[in-house]
Amino acid sequence: MKVCVVALAAGLAACTSLGEDSIFEGLPDGSVQPVQPTLTSLNETVFLPLCSCHRLDPPSGGLDMRTAMLPDSLVDVPSQCAGVTMDRVEPGDPDNSFLAVKLAAHTEGGAVMCGDPMPQVGSGITQAQLDAVRQWISDGALP
Repeated sequence: MKVCVVALAAGLAACTSLGEDSIFEGLPDGSVQPVQPTLTSLNETVFLPLCSCHRLDPPSGGLDMRTAMLPDSLVDVPSQCAGVTMDRVEPGDPDNSFLAVKLAAHTEGGAVMCGDPMPQVGSGITQAQLDAVRQWISDGALP
């Protein structure tokens, strides 16, 4: 599939070939960026734009989502939320990954065991972004 993505800020157009499993999402500035179930794509389209509290020093909840810290701060790391016995990301198991649970609570509604649904700003991530997060976890949460 051939898709053209317009870089609004620069006023330039770039074309790229993307696989059939790509998911396209609108960004807050109205541009469109592909979301794929890889850590690189999720970092660029979900974590960096929406998880600013976890890029502070010190990061919120002890979860450091700065690029250099991923995936070491996510994968096979126990949640620091009181009473939560699941890892932030349990490879192969999005239903038992606290990251997916917290994101889903905001996107799909529902309660979380500890803290607030994420992200705390805006209306949450889109269903397609959440699906990509879940697929990345299901695929083994590879770096």
